Amino acid sequence: MSFICSPHLPSRPIRSALVSCALPVSMRQMLHQYDIILYECPPHPNLPDPVCTHPDLMAFYAGNGQLIADRAILIDLPPQIKITKGTSILGSSYPQDIAYDACQIGSHLFCKPDATEEEILRLPLSLVSVRQGYAKCSIAVIGEKAAITEDIGLARAMRGVGIEVLLIPSGGVSLPGYEYGFIGGACGKIAPDTLACFGDVTKHPQYEEIYVFCKKHGVKLLSLSDDDLTDYGSLIPLTE
Repeated sequence: MSFICSPHLPSRPIRSALVSCALPVSMRQMLHQYDIILYECPPHPNLPDPVCTHPDLMAFYAGNGQLIADRAILIDLPPQIKITKGTSILGSSYPQDIAYDACQIGSHLFCKPDATEEEILRLPLSLVSVRQGYAKCSIAVIGEKAAITEDIGLARAMRGVGIEVLLIPSGGVSLPGYEYGFIGGACGKIAPDTLACFGDVTKHPQYEEIYVFCKKHGVKLLSLSDDDLTDYGSLIPLTE
């Protein structure tokens, strides 16, 4: 077992991941069938109830065993993982809730810098400033040069650094308590060639486009249940 070097991009089947404690038992059981250990994010006292357990709002995996996380959360992680506590104080409304919701793809960091945790900004990455503060929520990382998003600004920014992007309409992902969720928060890679989806991805209105795009980049889609595709705050791979 070793740490995933490049966030969201395992080089072999993953052995552990960070997920929401609200992830349904049926989906956890499916992931356990792939011998994946799940570390659960507990409810955060400052975040709104519908998203208070979302990993992508309270923790940023920087690769090589380093996790930058909000001070208020306690996650029972392996001792080998280095946890750096951030200085930002999460709040219940935008932009106080996006300090850790940056998205790293390869050497690029997509975020809203004026609201992003300082420890994340200090990482030796190429900063790409975007208006969409919910960057990780909004980006499904398919490969180092491939991603899916519903946000046109993020799509433009990613294309600007050579990432091929599938831009899809909003509304195909459920998030109880809100009008809709985000595609990035509804999935995560569990192997170089497998994207695990929180629900039945075939129910997404743009499923065919998503399927063709992922296939083009050598990635297959795994539906973890028969429910509607739902945003649970991403599956964040840790070890492989």
